[in-house]
Amino acid sequence: MGQMKWIYTMVQNGSYSIFKTMYETAVKNNVDSFIFENEEFNVKTAKHICILGDKAEKEYDKYIESMADAEYDARYLEQ
Repeated sequence: MGQMKWIYTMVQNGSYSIFKTMYETAVKNNVDSFIFENEEFNVKTAKHICILGDKAEKEYDKYIESMADAEYDARYLEQ
């Protein structure tokens, strides 16, 4: 699976917030790496994953909002 697809999947299933928390904890405790989903990530790589994850999270939130708006419009405004 491609890196971007993996990040977007984490955003969709909610595990991105866990990944980001683990990254922030590693930085706070001055640790070089951490294990997430049986894979070891160094802090430098995780930082870049979090940058992309934050962007993906914003895009996903916009998508969810637009879907909710479309559903509302279909139910209540087009009757």
